[in-house]
Amino acid sequence: MDMSWASLRALKEVANRGTMIAAAEALGYTTGAISQQLSSLEKVVGTPLLQRVGRIVELTDAGRVLAMHADELLKAQASSRQAVRNAVQAAAGTVSLGVFATAVGSLLPPVAEKLRIQYPLIILQAREFAVDEVGRRVRLSDVDLALGLDYSAAPIPREEGTKLRALLAEDFGLAVSLTSEMPDCVALTDLAHSDWILPPANTHFGVAVRTVCRQAGFEPRAAFEINDTAASLSLVAAGLGVCLVTPMMLEFAGSRSLRVCSLDTPVQRQIVLIERLQDNYDRSAPLRTAEVIAETVRGLGIP
Repeated sequence: MDMSWASLRALKEVANRGTMIAAAEALGYTTGAISQQLSSLEKVVGTPLLQRVGRIVELTDAGRVLAMHADELLKAQASSRQAVRNAVQAAAGTVSLGVFATAVGSLLPPVAEKLRIQYPLIILQAREFAVDEVGRRVRLSDVDLALGLDYSAAPIPREEGTKLRALLAEDFGLAVSLTSEMPDCVALTDLAHSDWILPPANTHFGVAVRTVCRQAGFEPRAAFEINDTAASLSLVAAGLGVCLVTPMMLEFAGSRSLRVCSLDTPVQRQIVLIERLQDNYDRSAPLRTAEVIAETVRGLGIP
């Protein structure tokens, strides 16, 4: 009896996601179906792939070894299918793109429009995730590509089997209320006693802001810890604190009354594209889409 692709895919997802429940949700199966797929694999290889540890089920050593091979086999299968498609047609198919909230309004419309013109047979599907999640979503194949943010002070994780392509650097400024007496150009060292609207400390942006403040010699005082850009800018406009902001983030300011001061020492973030390493065929839809995204974002020149 041969190993089925479905059973190998089930084993890979259990290894990646840690539980049969999570694997079932990712694949759109029931937990019972995942269990049956793994049982069929055990019959083929002649050894247990699962073991019960307390109240949870874990992969055995044999299961982990087979999971690594399953990942390689599934990649080879996907590559073979893509090679056949490339031989008979131009770039075509559905490409899923992971995006974060502030990228949707600024980056997604021009990317979708340019892709529609250049590659009308490619269908782009966008899924929104928390920005700190997008790299993992690419690694898990939940999406083909993802837009993310990288900070020199708090680099995002380099997920196994993925690569980062730097697209565009954005400079941070300091958002203050219109009634603030803050000068137009300010040094971070002068903000030690200011009230800050900070992103949560367990986010990459939160780590990055705190790191640059510490490098300037102080711990920022969090008047509010807010992860939502629009809410943060509302608090700034109300005179309740200051926050770091980029031009793309300012699109969430709306009609709020605030002012942006420049920083005397540059603080930047990089908009990046996260890709899977195996998407390496010259005419594949993910690669063509990645090239369109890179060209479009780099050409935006966000002011």
